[in-house]
Amino acid sequence: MKHAKSAAAMADYLETWPEIKARHKREKIELLQSLCNHYTVDVAARILNTKQATLRRYAIDHGVRFLRKIRNGKYNYESPHEVTVSCKEHLTKFA
Repeated sequence: MKHAKSAAAMADYLETWPEIKARHKREKIELLQSLCNHYTVDVAARILNTKQATLRRYAIDHGVRFLRKIRNGKYNYESPHEVTVSCKEHLTKFA
């Protein structure tokens, strides 16, 4: 059967569905980590063209802390936010 052979051969090159899900999750977390020390959630949501509430919930759920705006329009640069959970820890936790 010609289809079975080609499907088996393709399986060596394709990601499985769980692998795709894990990669997408990892990429989203890495993206948030690249933005969190430079932007507030509001600005990052506009950059990513998504709702602020959606982005905030995802960041909270995955331990990513964004820059926060404080009184008088100033930002909390003095106490930089470190990512509370690294990507490496997430990979082992969710893989």
